[in-house]
Amino acid sequence: MDARDVVVTQEAQYQLVRIPSNADYNEVKRMLRALGIIADAGSVYDPAYEAAKPPVECRVVYAGHYGIYYTSEDPGSPVVVFAIEDQRRNPKTRFS
Repeated sequence: MDARDVVVTQEAQYQLVRIPSNADYNEVKRMLRALGIIADAGSVYDPAYEAAKPPVECRVVYAGHYGIYYTSEDPGSPVVVFAIEDQRRNPKTRFS
């Protein structure tokens, strides 16, 4: 199995560097590396709240207290991470 590129958007990169906990930061970084190998590790994200709907259909995988939201189109295309959200926050304000 060939590793895929993992592209972290500017917004997700901003969210990543603002993670205050070293443990959570390290878990997120580990999961970002893993997504290059197992892009289907996450589940399809289908929130209960309309306000928590992302801008695109995506998958989510969890690392520490954070959800990593990403798209994974084709087996040969890169994994694109567009959000890294603290799951302890109000889900109705996610992606706002």
